[in-house]
Amino acid sequence: MKRFLNKVFWFTALLAAVNIALVTLVPADENSYLKEYLHKVRLLESTHGKRIIFVGGSSVAFGNDSKTIGDSLGMPVVNFGLHAGIGIKYPLEDCLAYVHKGDVVVIQMEYANYFNGGNGEASTWALFMQATKWRRAHTLNSAQWQYVIRGVPRVAWGSLQRLVRYPLTGSLNLENAPDKFQYTRYGFNEWGDEVGHYKKAPATILQSGRNIGDSDVDDGFMRWLKRCVSEFEAGGVKVVFLPPVCTRNYFRTAYSPKIEKAQLKIGKPFAASAQSMVLNDSCAFDGGYHVNHAGVRQNTQNIIQALKPILNK
Repeated sequence: MKRFLNKVFWFTALLAAVNIALVTLVPADENSYLKEYLHKVRLLESTHGKRIIFVGGSSVAFGNDSKTIGDSLGMPVVNFGLHAGIGIKYPLEDCLAYVHKGDVVVIQMEYANYFNGGNGEASTWALFMQATKWRRAHTLNSAQWQYVIRGVPRVAWGSLQRLVRYPLTGSLNLENAPDKFQYTRYGFNEWGDEVGHYKKAPATILQSGRNIGDSDVDDGFMRWLKRCVSEFEAGGVKVVFLPPVCTRNYFRTAYSPKIEKAQLKIGKPFAASAQSMVLNDSCAFDGGYHVNHAGVRQNTQNIIQALKPILNK
């Protein structure tokens, strides 16, 4: 029995070592959508003066026309939204290091953050760490590390597949199919907006949202959010909360009135009602949070209308 357990131990250790090597030593796919995060950080570093910074997930990336917002409100805009799978804690804490007095941070996060602690999901974290070269890995909390560990086998398998293809393709990057929309870093413009989907048809339309039912808002997350907002404001930064854009059918299952009550409880109500940010289902691209070009135009005007009176105070 002891001999058997010893073999199991060494087999498990070898398997873990191989997985870790494939995730940490094999470069990420340079076409990866998550690679865009590093570009967004550079935007925070290089955009000078007082800025409007939108923080959220892919609803922000796919839903905002930053140039139009900036031109209308008279301030440069940085779109710091990317993927709800990394949650809101990581990007907000990252953003905190780059803001300065006079900036306006608009938090426009997907509703799931209120119920999952703002930590995202396991299917994204290991891919995100690989894509960003393990940026700020030392700051991850225990939930985020658990997600990373759970995602390692999937990322390792992807790395192995790319290694196997390398002798045939001469590249560790997966090829793009020009005839349909794909999630890549090259779909973003100079403000951080995802515009690659404007003239392409989605592969799939997904209209249903995560049914939160009678779930309660995570009180621990709301306490963290209140502390985070206080840190921004201590540096002279104005923080505004806006509901995310989403389509009508998606909104019915993804939203709960408990969310707006939780915002009121920390003294930060939404600058617009959740219902005012809901668009017709015809504006969906490939999901309730991803809107098509017509949806982007409508959402952009809704954002301008909500922010203009706040910025003119």
